[in-house]
Amino acid sequence: MSAGMVKLLPIKHEKNNKEARIELRWAETAAASAINSECVERDVNTLLHRGKHVVAQSRDQCQTGMWVFAKSPYSVSKTIPKFETTLKFYIKLTEPLVTGRVLDILQEVRNKSCFVVLDIFHIAATRHQIFGMPVLRHRLNESQILVVPATVS
Repeated sequence: MSAGMVKLLPIKHEKNNKEARIELRWAETAAASAINSECVERDVNTLLHRGKHVVAQSRDQCQTGMWVFAKSPYSVSKTIPKFETTLKFYIKLTEPLVTGRVLDILQEVRNKSCFVVLDIFHIAATRHQIFGMPVLRHRLNESQILVVPATVS
């Protein structure tokens, strides 16, 4: 399996009744309350299937509830010195990494675009007192949901 690939939830079959895969609208998913929900290109009537897992760049299968690092869809500009005969500066757009827990994995029915819905956490400035490990927290104790594309670029 290649990075960015989504495996959909299986279709549930009953004895003599063949069921279709459940189709959801954007408003019926956690993605509707994402801070970048309006930035994701989609039609209001777009139908989605729920995914079982998405393949990470490391080839790990990331399921709902797992912790991941992802590239934020928001670019951050950094001024970086460029050394030549005179000192010049240029702006580089970067996609910062975000830490989050996978809330949902979605795939559009028609064009197969895939999205991962994350509950974003931030690394606290202090470490855990006993374990000495980094601590993850919601910013201002509020849940922040972000939609990132599942495809790797």
